[in-house]
Amino acid sequence: MSNESCNCANGDSTCNEEAARRRDGIETLLRHNPSFRRIFLRILDRCSGTTVRLDELERFTEAQPGYSRLRQPPYFPIRWLSDTGALEERYLDAEGGEYSAADLADLDEDAFDELVAAFAYRSTDAGLLAASRFAPARKLSVLLANEQDRADVYLDVLRFVCEKRTFAQIETFLRGHSLFEEVSRGDTPLQPSLFVDKLESAGAVAFDKGWLITPEGKEALNTIEHNEQ
Repeated sequence: MSNESCNCANGDSTCNEEAARRRDGIETLLRHNPSFRRIFLRILDRCSGTTVRLDELERFTEAQPGYSRLRQPPYFPIRWLSDTGALEERYLDAEGGEYSAADLADLDEDAFDELVAAFAYRSTDAGLLAASRFAPARKLSVLLANEQDRADVYLDVLRFVCEKRTFAQIETFLRGHSLFEEVSRGDTPLQPSLFVDKLESAGAVAFDKGWLITPEGKEALNTIEHNEQ
């Protein structure tokens, strides 16, 4: 029943191809859904090394700051992660025990529904590997490295949103920043939204009735500041 199971011998090319497809599918999901990326990563972290019941995982997902803006039932991101192989779907009895694949292999739909009391999920190795590649600390590091002339501005925005701010407050802060005009490129006026959008895409800030640094963004900022000392 596991998304990670493979009946091939070690090193078999079919297994390698299957693993590569799964990895590509997970990374495509994370890459092409930036608004959900932070939620995906939180779900994978919650299910890392432990099996979590679906109803509990739905509550956890819905409770994430800013989730209401996504306008999707919490089951959807969980299902998307399971469909790509980032989460392994498991099946529980009434006491919370897990059924093995052999327990359920020959059951018809009615027998399955009668036997299985709850669904649950656990992060797969492939899911956790993909999550590490999209971790906010790593994404922020890449952003700062790729835009070194704007790095100080990005970091100052992160420091500014350690308290919840409206976009208008961020815009006023940026337009008054000593480096704001200096880091414009070409003739296109620089927009404050660019900094917010890229920090949000990196998972360093999130909106929940105001813009606020995420726990992951705060941890990354603390690490950067420590390394600068």
